[in-house]
Amino acid sequence: MTCHQLSGNSLSFPLLRLTEQYERNKQLIIAYDIDDTVRPFHSATCSQVVSTVRAAKNVLGAYLIVYTSNPDIDGVRQYLDDNDIPYDSINENAPFAPQSNGKLYYNLLLDDKAGLAQAESVLRDLIYLVINKHITKEDV
Repeated sequence: MTCHQLSGNSLSFPLLRLTEQYERNKQLIIAYDIDDTVRPFHSATCSQVVSTVRAAKNVLGAYLIVYTSNPDIDGVRQYLDDNDIPYDSINENAPFAPQSNGKLYYNLLLDDKAGLAQAESVLRDLIYLVINKHITKEDV
């Protein structure tokens, strides 16, 4: 079933677009920041975002890029590993990403300074649709 076949096609534009990208590309590339996105800095907790990132990996098979300006890449990697937060690369494009002239390519960005609540909500909605078989791997 494609997103156009969902009852009433009542998907929001961001969810419709992400779903279409998932169906067309057979995989999503999701970039996420560290501080106040998956690691508390000014915020009290980031557990919901961490849970969503894990589900994106486990349910959607997303390629995950850590997109950070933190110069301590070894420290970032250690934090992610210690907290079982999945990632495929840090500040590097997916090997299958379209050419982007040096800019990281992603289908969705999770960043506390770039609409984190909406982006995470859209991603959670797509995960829900896949888990509940409104969109199946066979469709993709």
